[in-house]
Amino acid sequence: MPGPYQAKSTCPRITVGPICPGGAACICTNRIVTVFTVGAFPSTAVYGIIDDPGLRLITCGGTFDPAAGSYESNIVAYATLTSRHPAT
Repeated sequence: MPGPYQAKSTCPRITVGPICPGGAACICTNRIVTVFTVGAFPSTAVYGIIDDPGLRLITCGGTFDPAAGSYESNIVAYATLTSRHPAT
């Protein structure tokens, strides 16, 4: 399927806790999961500057192409910062 499309998920609200500058735990909550074909991957939108604190989780997905040795798609989860917990 060319271009982005909404991935179906049974768990659309995933919360992760990366470490923020200064050692605080930052809680980020998933907003949307999108799947892009490799040829339509929007590098600037995914890796570029964002307006608010957030996180992008990127992995491979879709159909595996044994001839190429790779998957045909990339899955991107866009998450936003929902809280911070001070370092202990």
